[in-house]
Amino acid sequence: GGGGGGGRGGDRNGLEVDMLPRLQRATLRATFEYLAGVDLPTAAAVDGGDTSRPRRPAGVWEDPNPNPNPKPAGVWEDEYLAAATDLRALIPARARSVWMLSDWAYALSPVGRLERARIREARRLPELALRAAVPGSPLDHLRRGPAHSRRRRGWSGSIFCRFWGSFRLRSRDPLLDEATTLLFAGHDTQSATLSWALLRLAGDPAAQRELRASLTDDPAAMESLGTRDVAGAAKKTNAKKTNVQPAWWRTSAGAPVLEACLRETLRLHPVAPFVARKLTSDAVVASAGDDDVGALTLPAGCAVGVWLHAVHRDPTVWVDPDSFVPSRWLVADSATSEPRRSHVGATSE
Repeated sequence: GGGGGGGRGGDRNGLEVDMLPRLQRATLRATFEYLAGVDLPTAAAVDGGDTSRPRRPAGVWEDPNPNPNPKPAGVWEDEYLAAATDLRALIPARARSVWMLSDWAYALSPVGRLERARIREARRLPELALRAAVPGSPLDHLRRGPAHSRRRRGWSGSIFCRFWGSFRLRSRDPLLDEATTLLFAGHDTQSATLSWALLRLAGDPAAQRELRASLTDDPAAMESLGTRDVAGAAKKTNAKKTNVQPAWWRTSAGAPVLEACLRETLRLHPVAPFVARKLTSDAVVASAGDDDVGALTLPAGCAVGVWLHAVHRDPTVWVDPDSFVPSRWLVADSATSEPRRSHVGATSE
């Protein structure tokens, strides 16, 4: 959930600032813009918040009949975050109660009705994202893909889906479900990770200084950090003297220290501390000793659970595993001479 880390920071005067709500809004807007290809304020201004109107076809961005009283982006955010916050508590609560024994009983209960209401509210922003999605955006690719394209249904399937889709309370839109999942999971995990990162950096002034210095636009400072290629690119960019230039550190290749801080945060605080995998071949789990006595063979097809929180703090893999050391990701691997990278046995991403 997005509550990890607390995310309370302070300015130079000692004023406490609750960072989590700010991070939630920032990551929500970033996720929306990535999925739809257009920022939330623009989408809200054009769409007007009328969820009863049909979804515009991909490529048709300007609304011929715009709403004269559009809902502000901040209201969209408030409504979505309020619903998402309640759902984080409602969904796990059902799994720990007697309501999980019967879907019908749960649906008729006050908690079940509240959950359905919150789900409807949480789906309004993904609906806006689908209506606003521009050609080439991830949601547009999904809409045109084999799983959701109308061309795959044929004319009879399209007529049926159009007819059945009018009964919105009784039907489910798979594309809307997918957009809801991507938006919910995307912004929630990002805000949680950034909260933990801020908390870790708040307790490590040296790491703060190194990170801040690495994000400077001064080529000389970049060279002092060993990022000569990036520094050269920055010099060429500055020489162009254009009005607006994207920050060179917006890509991970141009911001190794920032990426190292995020990787180290994910190592210590994985978003998904537990993952399940289905083995495609036999796997041998070695015994604690040096011999093979007591080794266990897990057969192919077996489902296994990996507790990433323990893997990420394994002292046989990591030096000083419980400490926040971003520089460990900047050290080249002795075998490949490349910076260390993560995988399922290292960090969850």
